[in-house]
Amino acid sequence: MNLQVCVNCVAINCNFRQDESYTPSLISIRTGTHLNDLQEILKIDLDQPGGWNTIYLRQGSDLERSRGVDCFSLQLAIIQNHLNGRDSHVRQMRIFSSRGQAHFDIESGLQLARDSSSSCVLR
Repeated sequence: MNLQVCVNCVAINCNFRQDESYTPSLISIRTGTHLNDLQEILKIDLDQPGGWNTIYLRQGSDLERSRGVDCFSLQLAIIQNHLNGRDSHVRQMRIFSSRGQAHFDIESGLQLARDSSSSCVLR
């Protein structure tokens, strides 16, 4: 990402019924400023997932008030598949970030929206 982004959650679409051994069972999420300093922040164990699996990256016990993880790089690494499969099938992945806060411009007296949202397609 070009700017530092506060990532709240990652959603992964997997289907064990159709993919069987190609379905990920252990996923590691790593964040950092660039690819050389990524640190693992979360390890998820998926047990026969079907449909969307949402992984919250928020810090703290209160999910409503806690903030996401600030990062420039986000890596989702598949450590292990079900039934020790060789390849992996992740049907779709979404990364959710909060929009920027609105701020007030003193000179013009207008409330400006600071929007840092962007989208990209992973193939």
